[in-house]
Amino acid sequence: MADLGCPQAPLRAPHPVVLSHADDRYAGIFILLIGEAPVISLPHHLYPVLRARAEHWSAADVLDVTCLRTWLGERVDRIIGPAFIGYADHTTFQAVEPHMACLLGARDHPQVATLRAACDAVEWEHGGSALGPNPAAGVYVGRALVALAGYQVWGGELAHIAVVTHPRHRGHGYAGAAVSKLTETVLAHGLVPQYQTLDSNRPSIHVAQSLGFVRYGTSMAVRVHRVVPS
Repeated sequence: MADLGCPQAPLRAPHPVVLSHADDRYAGIFILLIGEAPVISLPHHLYPVLRARAEHWSAADVLDVTCLRTWLGERVDRIIGPAFIGYADHTTFQAVEPHMACLLGARDHPQVATLRAACDAVEWEHGGSALGPNPAAGVYVGRALVALAGYQVWGGELAHIAVVTHPRHRGHGYAGAAVSKLTETVLAHGLVPQYQTLDSNRPSIHVAQSLGFVRYGTSMAVRVHRVVPS
């Protein structure tokens, strides 16, 4: 809520809520749908231009990529979504394959680099993690790291989890095992685990739901051009 610049109540308002980003480092448009109507957060430079129009966007409208492209025109660079946003806690979390995954450390840097090289650049952007101050979990098959789950801390409370699996080792439950191990660690650290993935990525949603992540809402992110071409 702090990132959107609004208290919790407007997130479930019966009408669209249009805001200007609390933090304008993100130049795109972020849309969150939890209740009947969307919360639409606009960058500062687009708020005066789009606010009145966005107040009439319905829940169905904002989840329709064609509608967004029609309204925003040449401003659109890329649309990411609709995306599942889910959370787990001690009451919903269900661990899977507890002995398959392990926490990673400095000794695993070469294997992480090898896994990154095997993944598509976009896949790594969305699901890859560098080993750093936050714990990471992985699954080995022999000496090869075939799945990696890491997280970033958002707002001091949320652990935003990302996971990636080697292209030749998918469909064996390795991603679920890595996320399970990491979620257990996140909860032990007193953080709230968050899992986000595209609705179109059914295997990834299955991983989340099998571990007890419950859908909180749906998001759309619109990357925009700063200057509309003439």
